[in-house]
Amino acid sequence: MAQEWIEWLEISQPNITPAPSGEYGPDVSSKRCPRCGWLDHSSVSECFRCGYNYLTGDLHSDYFSNRQIGIPAPSIQMVEFEDWKFGQQRNYRIQAPVQDALTEFFLRLQTEHLQLVRGFEEFISLDELNIIHYKHQLRTALTALNRMRGQALLADEVGLGKTIEAGIIMKELSKRGLIKRILIITPASLMSQWQDELLTKFGEEFLLASKDRDWTQDKVITSFSRLRLPKHKANPPLKAVREMSSPLEEGQGGVTKASGAQIILQQEYDLLIIDEAHKLKHRSTQRFKFVSRIQKKYVLMLTATPVHNNLTELYNLITILKPGLLGTVRSFKRHFVASSDARRPKNEQHLKKLLSGVMIRNRRSDVNIRFPARKSAVFHLTLTEKEQQLYDAVSNYIRNEYKQQTKHQFHLLSLTTLQKELCSSSRAVKSTLEKMAARDKYPQETKTRLRLFVSLANDITNNRKIEALVEILEKFPGRFLVFTEFLQTMNYIREHLESRKISTQLFHGSMNLIQRRDAIRNFAKTARVLISTQTGGEGFNLQFCHQLVNYDLPWNPMMVEQRIGRLHRLGQQEDLSIFNLSIHNTIESHVLNLLARKIRMFELVVGELDLILSEVEEKKTFEHTIQDIWLTSKNDEEMRRRFDRFGDRLEQARREFGKIKEAEVITSELLER
Repeated sequence: MAQEWIEWLEISQPNITPAPSGEYGPDVSSKRCPRCGWLDHSSVSECFRCGYNYLTGDLHSDYFSNRQIGIPAPSIQMVEFEDWKFGQQRNYRIQAPVQDALTEFFLRLQTEHLQLVRGFEEFISLDELNIIHYKHQLRTALTALNRMRGQALLADEVGLGKTIEAGIIMKELSKRGLIKRILIITPASLMSQWQDELLTKFGEEFLLASKDRDWTQDKVITSFSRLRLPKHKANPPLKAVREMSSPLEEGQGGVTKASGAQIILQQEYDLLIIDEAHKLKHRSTQRFKFVSRIQKKYVLMLTATPVHNNLTELYNLITILKPGLLGTVRSFKRHFVASSDARRPKNEQHLKKLLSGVMIRNRRSDVNIRFPARKSAVFHLTLTEKEQQLYDAVSNYIRNEYKQQTKHQFHLLSLTTLQKELCSSSRAVKSTLEKMAARDKYPQETKTRLRLFVSLANDITNNRKIEALVEILEKFPGRFLVFTEFLQTMNYIREHLESRKISTQLFHGSMNLIQRRDAIRNFAKTARVLISTQTGGEGFNLQFCHQLVNYDLPWNPMMVEQRIGRLHRLGQQEDLSIFNLSIHNTIESHVLNLLARKIRMFELVVGELDLILSEVEEKKTFEHTIQDIWLTSKNDEEMRRRFDRFGDRLEQARREFGKIKEAEVITSELLER
């Protein structure tokens, strides 16, 4: 039997010196728009709400003119009663004078409300938000609203809450009736997290666009992978699109119906939010060209690393925000990019002045925030004799016989799930084997073999991982968040821990919002262990817990990072401890070795991992590479060699990440006051 031990990984901690806190910023004088009554800063050149030009208009004469002093009264302009009642519609039209008293009341009520609404000197939505906010976030939101007119590149260092800043800005605009239609673009792995956090923290319900009709909704979240310019076909009008039952099919008469991408380009959005905006750094890509064509009023772009290799990448991002602000790309390179190092600027003061109108960057060293230290351990384990027998039998069968006996008619997802479950629990393996054995399309020989594996799983009464979890709970006091990918394993863990008199609480994606809130409340008050699936946890504050166990390991590193991000975030007061259960000589141990030693992800701040993976995921994702190595390797020795080669690529990507961190320093220096 191989030796078992807990290995604590060496993790370098960032050296952060808190800076003294300050106020939001100095008060400035203001002026009111003569057209709509909006109160704004005296320095602005046009009204934020209606676009009135203070430079070309006569402020005083327009004031009297708009208040009907000395000129004939114009026709009364109003909207329908329902529009005023909800205060969100903007489709105005000329009507006859008001006859209905109730309608007149709501008109008067809305008029008085507009007279009271001020500019952005103070927040009006914070009391409604379920967030822990910090001064730098509020200062950033006010700057983006006041000085940048709702068009800003939010470039805070990783971990300082750019999502919170964007949410506050969105809520302030919405509260003032300035936005209704919102599109959020984010990596696919973060879509659910954005949706949950916007609902639980900001009270805004967004739809993850998947069906054809979803694209015409007011609040939509989509991913970068869907941003594809439509082929050279005539786009149908948006009205026709809304009436389509299936925009991806051929309509009557051979007319091609619009795709989701086409629908996006045909609409006008009040607010566009782009997370991980550095994915648009190359202007020649499809996604850059697509986003540039989206019609939008306000734009928020979020990225901690606007510059990776050269300043032209920053130029491309600013072009989406304010086209023409930095001139042509040729003139930008000539005036602002140093010839010796494309990441370094020249004419810094001029460039700094231009960027200060569209870009905000907060550094951890500048804000009064303490990020807790992080400790990570690998608990190296050996399967019991029966568990090892099941693991070897199923793994060898999948690799050598399964494809041939089913004539290649199998689902890769089922294979991948089965292999992962072998490192999770015998109960999860058994459930999947039984489902596979019941499929009619498999030959009888395959079904017989699968049922044999089911009997092997039935004989396993003791799982090594569950015993290891109990050992951790006995040795380390306090609450624990335990993550597993599988519902069968989750229920197995609960049954075993409850039999040991350890109180537990389940948390999974099939719970509704009320059930999830109750689960978190129970965990905070009574339960010692929260057992969660990957879909659980987004958008809820779990900072009262600081110990996490990865019971089984996803093959997607971003999902591991999201697990850690549930606890290691702003508001966490305790040092974080992460325990990773790893079985000797399994695919899980290979994956953990890549994450812990090649990428060194457990010492990264949450949010930095994507920068490393983007260097190796040009053709295949991390998870697909693992699948390919596992499925196509002829034996364990070949699999080890291929994992080693993949590890070398990851180490090179880690070194490239170091260069990106150097570019971050240059960017921060450029924006220092």
